[in-house]
Amino acid sequence: PTKLWPSFRAGMEARDNIIREGTGLVQQRRQELAAGTVSAKRRDVISLLIGARTEEGELMGDAEIANELIMLIFAAFDTSATTATNFLTEVVQRPELMAKLLAEQARVENEGGTMAEQVEEMSEMEAVLKEVLRFRPPAAGVFRRCVKDTEFQGYRIPAGQRVSAGIWLSNRQKTITPKGDGESFCPMRYMDKAAVNSLTFGMGEHQCIGGRLAFKMLKTYLATFLRKFNVTLEAGQDLKYVFVPTH
Repeated sequence: PTKLWPSFRAGMEARDNIIREGTGLVQQRRQELAAGTVSAKRRDVISLLIGARTEEGELMGDAEIANELIMLIFAAFDTSATTATNFLTEVVQRPELMAKLLAEQARVENEGGTMAEQVEEMSEMEAVLKEVLRFRPPAAGVFRRCVKDTEFQGYRIPAGQRVSAGIWLSNRQKTITPKGDGESFCPMRYMDKAAVNSLTFGMGEHQCIGGRLAFKMLKTYLATFLRKFNVTLEAGQDLKYVFVPTH
């Protein structure tokens, strides 16, 4: 596929570069730990991964740790950056919604306190974020493995078969929202405490453990952004959503 899809080839080359850089950082930290130039109790991510053990009790190799670092980058930052972009794209098209968000920022800022305390009072922003994550999830789908023979709508899925769960499509089903309006963008549904079964962070045992952290990060970033910048929509801008960017 790398010959037929240049952007995919570029992505794989970039991944190889990250692996090389990550492996170098891991090797450097191992040398520092062995020489005693850094404390064995150091709690940064690389040090923690070096000391971590698998379910079989084995330590991970340099390449394995570098792969974990890639996962950390994409799971913690890439999806958050995408969500912040989607947030601004949706809000800038709705002046009344933008006005509500700016009014909320003015209120919580005037009340004082640290940003960590202020984000807990941003109910309007949290409602918009939840709707953005439902309406435009940063990951269109996830892969799972079928644990037992299953039949779904006439299709037989054998145990062990890898299946893809479509988050984008599932989040827009009529049954996902109380009013059956999954195709519409409506943050107020969360202000009404409506039960919305969004799959963006997964469900059950595989639910994302970083969900609440992601909300705090995004609210902190977006609050700072909205307070410092006046966001407007450029005339004639193409806002068509592209699932797989080509450049």
